[in-house]
Amino acid sequence: MSASEPPSVDVLIVSHNTRELLEACLDSIERHRPPEQRIKLRVKVFDNCSSDGTAQMLQTRFPSVELTRSSTNEGFARANNRLAAASSADYLLLLNPDTVWRADIVEPLLETLRRDPRTAIVGPRLIYPDGRVQLSSQRLPSLGYELALALAGTKLARFGSLWDAGRIIAATRQLDLLEERVPRTTDFLWATCWLLARADLAGMPLFDRRFILYDEDLDLCTRLRRRGRTVVYRPDVELVHVGGASSTSSAKLALMRAARTRYYRIHRGRLVALAYRYGVPLLWRLRLSGKRRTPGAA
Repeated sequence: MSASEPPSVDVLIVSHNTRELLEACLDSIERHRPPEQRIKLRVKVFDNCSSDGTAQMLQTRFPSVELTRSSTNEGFARANNRLAAASSADYLLLLNPDTVWRADIVEPLLETLRRDPRTAIVGPRLIYPDGRVQLSSQRLPSLGYELALALAGTKLARFGSLWDAGRIIAATRQLDLLEERVPRTTDFLWATCWLLARADLAGMPLFDRRFILYDEDLDLCTRLRRRGRTVVYRPDVELVHVGGASSTSSAKLALMRAARTRYYRIHRGRLVALAYRYGVPLLWRLRLSGKRRTPGAA
């Protein structure tokens, strides 16, 4: 990029059977894209073997979008790796298809990223369509946090001043900063919307290939922090995220627990991973069985 050329940004979107959400997302990008004389914005979509007419919609409504189609569902991490590897842009904006822009988010995020060379990732505040805030900026999780989640609301949730499940959960989720609008460094941001410099990848995959779905973003944030890089949260820049709600799907929970076990094995060691894999689910089962035995329990 020469001094006279505007920086280029590739918006990378991985989609799997999200045609209507993706269409709304792309519509919002077209309404709020930054001026071309300041930022060269391109949109690239990786279709993870959708069966809902996603490809046809893109070809009809958004012919300028660069589409990559896969014959199999490669998962979030691998699909983003392929998009990032094929990009020649100066910057990459990872974006979920279930998001809606209400303003140009690229310019303020890019300004933050370019201001400090230590910054590796910057992301906006995520909100639900009704304006409620999503907890997308958090501290790195720990085994104590996982235990606190399983024990919250039970008789074991507090043990004097030594153990307080509510305090641990609130600290990890940064609940005291929920209404703050001042940009700050953080441990971890959901990869719902990330802006990063492509040069930082240095020819390496964006995400660890061992992560198929869930916690690939947590893994990368952890690795970046250990290299002395920072992750910046911009709560003054808002992005609507239609998803983000909790799910009780057993299949989803199994995938999430498998990914978290892998994360702890890589970053905290085998013992912590084993404790999480076997001990935490046991506590949840005991908690749920106790509720079923309690008359009138919610």
